[in-house]
This record gives sequence, C-alpha cells and structure tokens, in this order.
Amino acid sequence: MSYSCFPDITTDCSGNSIYNVFLEFALRGSLFDFIKKTGSGTGLPEVLVRDCTWYILIGLKQVHDHGFVHCDIKPHNVLLVPTVDGYIPKVVDFGLAKRHNVRDGSGVRGTWLFFSPKAVVFGNLEAPSDIWALATDGYIPKSEAVVLFS
Repeated sequence: MSYSCFPDITTDCSGNSIYNVFLEFALRGSLFDFIKKTGSGTGLPEVLVRDCTWYILIGLKQVHDHGFVHCDIKPHNVLLVPTVDGYIPKVVDFGLAKRHNVRDGSGVRGTWLFFSPKAVVFGNLEAPSDIWALATDGYIPKSEAVVLFS
C-alpha cells in the first residue's frame, strides 16, 4: 500500500523550520456526500459497503497499532480518493484523536450520535469505540462488528 502524504521540512530566511504537508485531493468528497448523492434512500450496493468497510478497518488498524484512537469516526471523516479502479476511502480528521489508554481531562470527544453506550456511561473512548462508531455509521451490522472484533 502506498501513501500520498509527503511531509517536507524547510526553513525560512531566519532559519525557522517550516513544516509542509502535501496531501492528495479527494475528488469524490466525503463518504457522507457520496451516500447522500448515491444512496437516495435505498442504501448503497452491498459490494460497495463491504469494500469501504474493509479499507476503513485497515486504516483504523493502522491508527490503533500506532497507539492512537481516532474518537470521531463518521461518514464525514472518510474521504474518497480516486484510484485507477475507482476510489479508495481514507480516514481523515485526527483533530480529536488521542493516545490509547490516556485520559487527559479534556472530557469525551467526538460526535455523540456515534458513541458506544460504554463511552457515554464511562466518558472514555478507546479503540473499540472507533469500531462501534463504524458500525453505527451503517456500514456493517453491530452484530458482525462484535463477532469480527471481540
């Protein structure tokens, strides 16, 4: 898998570091936009849902393997990037992400609509909360998420 994010560090005239990040353009917009345009109340084709879910799970695995929790998985935070075969969904907006098993006192973060009951009751989001949010997005039934990730 290749990544299209190219960090570059340069300096200005005064010797101060300038951090540049060149990102790919998500021509299709967000998954939310795509669902609104394509779903028209009937839902998306199963193969499309399966493929999107798979790529989002790969992205979440990378996030979790590096010790972070996204904390705001929702269709608005998945961009569709063009490829030769169509597009690939990519998880974005890490503004609310946190380190795994760290409580920083900032309270619960994310979009309440996608919170697990445990997150609501205990006020802490961890990796399983990202999986719950993916399931509540309507991509996969919650029962499958429990079987796949228990």
